[in-house]
Amino acid sequence: MSVKKRIILFSTAFILIIAISFVVMVIRNSDDEPVTIFENISEVEQLNFKRNDNLRDKYIENIPYEKAYIGTVKYENIKFKIFAYEFSSIQDAKSYYRACSTKDLELDDDFCYEFSAGMSSAKGMVFNGKNLYRIEAGTNHLDKIQRHLASAFTLTYVGGEGFAEQTEDSSVS
Repeated sequence: MSVKKRIILFSTAFILIIAISFVVMVIRNSDDEPVTIFENISEVEQLNFKRNDNLRDKYIENIPYEKAYIGTVKYENIKFKIFAYEFSSIQDAKSYYRACSTKDLELDDDFCYEFSAGMSSAKGMVFNGKNLYRIEAGTNHLDKIQRHLASAFTLTYVGGEGFAEQTEDSSVS
């Protein structure tokens, strides 16, 4: 086989592997998982949360907040960073969201979320009123991370219907 044919064969195989990986990633990280957020910021403690005073949030600069939980969470051999805040006002929460996000918030929005996963990383953010959390992970297991968050957080977003508070009977499995 000539060198030119080998290069074409290798290039085709490489492109095919990338395309299949992308399709699998999109399917695995669809919007099937619930969007949840804490009603009370102390719910973060239920996530196997470990505070990390050395972890810095580059987006919080000059934005006032009332309470914060900044650290790491370990779940099923997955480790991710969480930056959870109870802000002083909805405007402060929006300022933080805008600093971190590519999404535009409307003036009257008091809820917004975004999650994304790549080949080897995941990130997400949920904003509801004065409460907001952001996650960063060095894994693409966004589905497992979202299920773990749902196991601790009491508010679950239900499509166009808004939030429903979880009870023991209605909690997400």
